[in-house]
Amino acid sequence: MLILAWIYVAVRNRDFISAVEWSFFATYILSPMLHAWYFVWILPFAVKSRNPGIIALAASSIAYFIVHHTLSLPGGKSTFSWWERAIIWVPFLVGYSVWLVRKRAHVALHSTKVPDGST
Repeated sequence: MLILAWIYVAVRNRDFISAVEWSFFATYILSPMLHAWYFVWILPFAVKSRNPGIIALAASSIAYFIVHHTLSLPGGKSTFSWWERAIIWVPFLVGYSVWLVRKRAHVALHSTKVPDGST
């Protein structure tokens, strides 16, 4: 499934940075195991695109360290609670949504034709 997602992303995106970001996102969603440092790998591309959602995701991945700490405690758990999932994914969803709205507004602003005054 993950390989199909990567192929879809590669075919659909013409921009390299956008393709890399979507590939990482597919990996995060479809991978059976995630480690906190996986979220740091996307940061160089997020800096280039100035995507606040991905930067927030990398910062919020600290919740993975919280989970690993609770595993070592007596009676530790092996799954995320709803609030741990929210700590990780809500900043990404909000930031990525803001970035998409800004990107679309920028494209719409620059794609409108300005009359040149000649008739």
